[in-house]
Amino acid sequence: MSAVIVGNIVVAAIGDGLCVVTPDGSDLHYVTMPDPATTNVCFGGPDRRTAFITLSAGGQVLEVEWPRAGLALNY
Repeated sequence: MSAVIVGNIVVAAIGDGLCVVTPDGSDLHYVTMPDPATTNVCFGGPDRRTAFITLSAGGQVLEVEWPRAGLALNY
């Protein structure tokens, strides 16, 4: 049996930011980005507290320190 890790979900809103949602859906937080087409987010860095966010309208990747560590990818 493997451990289940429960935490917030961060998704690109295909608009001007990121949605942060708690597992039970009780809290929703929106983080506005400086681009009208925020399309993806992933976490990296030594402690996975760096969010790499694609800003598609401007063709940029934004690097932002995030308050919580993201999960490592399974591959």
